Amino acid sequence: MDRWRGERNRKADQQAGPALDEREARLRAVCERPDDDSARLEYAEFLEATGDPDDALRAEFIRVQCELARPDLPSARRWQINERKSVLETNCDRWANELPMLDGVRWNSTNFPRGFVWDVWCDDSEAFRRNAAAIFAAAPIQSASFMRLRALAPVLEVPELSRIKRLILDGFGLGPADARALASSSYVCNLTELHLSDNRFGDAGARALGNSTHLTRLDNLDLGQNRIGDDGVGVLAASPVVSSLSHLGLAGNPLTDSGALALASSPHLGRLDGLTLWKCRKIGQRGKQALKARFGDVVSFED
Repeated sequence: MDRWRGERNRKADQQAGPALDEREARLRAVCERPDDDSARLEYAEFLEATGDPDDALRAEFIRVQCELARPDLPSARRWQINERKSVLETNCDRWANELPMLDGVRWNSTNFPRGFVWDVWCDDSEAFRRNAAAIFAAAPIQSASFMRLRALAPVLEVPELSRIKRLILDGFGLGPADARALASSSYVCNLTELHLSDNRFGDAGARALGNSTHLTRLDNLDLGQNRIGDDGVGVLAASPVVSSLSHLGLAGNPLTDSGALALASSPHLGRLDGLTLWKCRKIGQRGKQALKARFGDVVSFED
């Protein structure tokens, strides 16, 4: 009997081998081509074909999420499938728990855009560096944040950083040297969102970011509360780095009318639909009027 069971298990393993290899290959395609919905839909097709009920649920969720991500999706259809999405989302914690357990890394299960986890929280730069290969092999990760960070350079030395679109580095007391390291790293070339509030970049840091030849795809740049004055804002306003921005956050910085006028006359801020200048209390009426004339309701000064 034991010999029969052993033979049966051996045959089952042999049969599962090709299917497991294909599953891994399909997932690898998703991870390597995170912007390509066809890879995600092909993975969903494979999952459905396994005949496993949980795989079928996962496949449906991927399809629903990909469809909802379409900007041209008719409102009636969006309303129709949103209810099903809510039901399927009750499985997200369980699906996130199926991802590998990596020391110092947590998968963000609250957001599964287009059917997959896309965001990780790392304890520190060493956790990111040590686990980078495993992180990006397990899911199409495009967002990263950290719990602790003493210096930015170790993060910027990890080649897999080039696969990140959203980098959250708020509140670490990073200074001008960190800004220079960030601006000069070729691995930041695909960033579209850069959250840097509550640091200490100052004018020198803003100047470094403005002179970067790698930060060419930014859509959202948050530099709130960074001790950036008129000189630093002047460099940013004159830089092509800001030409792709839809949102620029400068809240809590000691800007005056001079900095406001630099923003208002910038030839590169034509795409903005959000300019946050909360608690920039040194900007007077002249500066506010110039900004309102240029940006209208896009700019906000709420204190």
